[in-house]
Amino acid sequence: MKSRESSSPPHRPIALRPGQNPSLDLTAFCQLHQPVYLHYAFTRTGNEACARDAVDQALADLALRWQFALESPCPATVAWELLSQAAAFHDTCCSENIWCAVYELLGAQQADVVVLHRQLHLDVETIATLVGANPLSVRLRLGAADATLANRSVDHAPAHFSPACITLHHPLETTRARGD
Repeated sequence: MKSRESSSPPHRPIALRPGQNPSLDLTAFCQLHQPVYLHYAFTRTGNEACARDAVDQALADLALRWQFALESPCPATVAWELLSQAAAFHDTCCSENIWCAVYELLGAQQADVVVLHRQLHLDVETIATLVGANPLSVRLRLGAADATLANRSVDHAPAHFSPACITLHHPLETTRARGD
């Protein structure tokens, strides 16, 4: 069996509900975001089938709400909320998934940016665009998550959980700080 880090679900066409005929802008939005959505959902659920189901559900729901999303201040925010909710619904959270402990310790918004930054290695600006937030908000969520993970007792977390496993600072940031 492949490890989480080395395996990722491949890109696949948008799965819509019968009768849905997506507009060109929705299709473009989905094609742009679907690969990252799949990686996020795979990390969150720990299961390729669950990840696909979560992304399919979120994109189908987005198709139903596309006009609302376009009229909102930020369509990416609407899409991300649908994805995060779908991933939470499909989250199997088996004891081997260290990210489950992160979601238990942090709120979904903080845990989502931690997963995107620490596991998917996305930069702050990319995360902000993806979730429909400003970069300062993403930085604040990451900082608050770092503080919580560093200071919080993890007695209720799985036995193998250690906040150090989450890497409080991205490895590249640590290397730059040391001058390597």
